[in-house]
Amino acid sequence: MALNTKAPVLRSGRRLLSPILKYAFFTYYVLAFGRMLRHSGADRLMVINGGHPGGDSCRAAIIAWALFKKNKPFAVYNFHNLAVKPRWFERWQETLIDRLLGKFSKKLIAVSQACARSMENRPAFDRSNCLIYIYNGISAAPVKQPLSSCGIRMELGIPESSPVCLMLATYEPRKGHEFLLRAFEIVLTETPNTHLVICGFGYPDEIAHVQSLVERLDLFERVHLCEFRNDTATLLKQANVLLVPSQEFESFGLTSVEAMAQSVPVVATRVGGIPEVVENYDGGVCVAPNDIEGFARNIIRFLQDGEYAKTQGRKGHQRYLRLFTVDRMAKQYAEIVRQV
Repeated sequence: MALNTKAPVLRSGRRLLSPILKYAFFTYYVLAFGRMLRHSGADRLMVINGGHPGGDSCRAAIIAWALFKKNKPFAVYNFHNLAVKPRWFERWQETLIDRLLGKFSKKLIAVSQACARSMENRPAFDRSNCLIYIYNGISAAPVKQPLSSCGIRMELGIPESSPVCLMLATYEPRKGHEFLLRAFEIVLTETPNTHLVICGFGYPDEIAHVQSLVERLDLFERVHLCEFRNDTATLLKQANVLLVPSQEFESFGLTSVEAMAQSVPVVATRVGGIPEVVENYDGGVCVAPNDIEGFARNIIRFLQDGEYAKTQGRKGHQRYLRLFTVDRMAKQYAEIVRQV
């Protein structure tokens, strides 16, 4: 049995009232899940959370499983983003829940070493011997449509002779749009016909902020802001390089894996779990998140040196096959579930 749940967001004008409601709901979640799980025929439980603490209902399900399914093995707790420190006025409640979570979970599974290390922010897990990581894996989606009929170049009016840099990310500030645009200014000094395509979900104010940066830096003729698209493989096949300029709070780096699966080289920042995915000269390059010049220079090299770009693309594909396939991930999770 797998649960992927989200707790309702509590908004309170009074800082101290919110924790009271939060943990009252948490108790309710434990009891509600207990009633549900007690009558289920499941003999395994895997809970999939976002970050940690993430969804309260995810943690409550683990505790409910232990309390109401006492004759069953312990559960598995899987989290996909970084753990954050508890706020001072919630510290003792959070530590108690974390201790129960650690006690009742056979394994705590992160998606990268960096993600696992972030549990150091939670004192209850600082010496946990059940904390492991399993890299995310994907299937390399084939490009089904002819590129000529669905090309991003045709949609945006980008000449066939112009290189295309691609960024796939939400428009959140932490994703590094300003950093990227300043690096792209440098790129255009040496490859002036290059175009940058940015695709992703964003709230209107986030997109407006990035648009204002594009206009302020006078890049509107070369930078194209697009909404989220689900034709990732097709986009990557039309790109010369994928750019991942994240500035903070990255637990893994799935878009980099998607690029490697399509033999597209990557230029990224050394943030969180990204360097575990993008290793220097094994499919791409990672630079410091404040190194605008270094980020730009690596983009320029990929655009100007076609043989180097092809070599790194091939290496990235081999890295994907070694570390990031869905089959490899599934086998590792299956082994854990069988042990529980």
